[in-house]
Amino acid sequence: MFTQNISINNRGLNFGDGFFTTILVQNNKVCDWSFHCDRIQTASKTLFFPTIKLPDLKSAIDSKLNERKSDSKRVVKIIFTRGNSNQGYSFDKAIEPVIFFNEYPWPEKYIKWQRYGVALQVSRFKLGINPSTSGIKHLNRIEQVLIKKEIDDNHWDDALVLDLNNKVIETSSANIFWFKKNKIYTPSIKNSGVNGIMRKKIINYFSKNKINVFEGYYELNDIFTAEEIFISNSLFGIVSVKKIANQYFHTSQFFKNLRKNILC
Repeated sequence: MFTQNISINNRGLNFGDGFFTTILVQNNKVCDWSFHCDRIQTASKTLFFPTIKLPDLKSAIDSKLNERKSDSKRVVKIIFTRGNSNQGYSFDKAIEPVIFFNEYPWPEKYIKWQRYGVALQVSRFKLGINPSTSGIKHLNRIEQVLIKKEIDDNHWDDALVLDLNNKVIETSSANIFWFKKNKIYTPSIKNSGVNGIMRKKIINYFSKNKINVFEGYYELNDIFTAEEIFISNSLFGIVSVKKIANQYFHTSQFFKNLRKNILC
């Protein structure tokens, strides 16, 4: 199922025509597979890909993992491209998707993040607005590349990112939540941003426990007046935000309990 060699005619390489999902592997087992399946199905439908055979995909992933069994945390990235075609944006209806498997070590920096939290700055780069593709992890990631360069150049942990309307969206690679006056808030990703695996898992958890999460369009002031903030993604789970710019935030027992209940 997986291809290791990429053609110069691959549409993912030429046009960013595709999507991906990044998976945490623990004890040689894929975490949160049902959520990844939802992501793959949503992206396939949005981008007019043929239906991905998820049982076959899972079997192929398990087979790869079993080639090098390990109890340590690992990261698997599955990239789906529409396939190969000649010059031009148009594609043949019979085109076959090409799927790539990549595996790499779990980033050790996340141990520190989980223990001590992260400090954020506000990125100068803004996310574009595109409701038709918002939410999915498509391959057009040049915005995130520029944001990451800014983070690396300044030795930040991560950066808070706004859209062109100056609404808070996410960080460079994580979704964001905050508590204020006994309510939980997170930015809408209807126009920009990624609907992360952990974001969906957190919202589902709160829903099952009859706790509302207020998704909306928020500005920086809404963040700076929060009582507690955390970020989430599929690899590090949930991490508290100890500081944004020059403002500090605390971490409560509620957050610690949430992390305990949410993690893979």
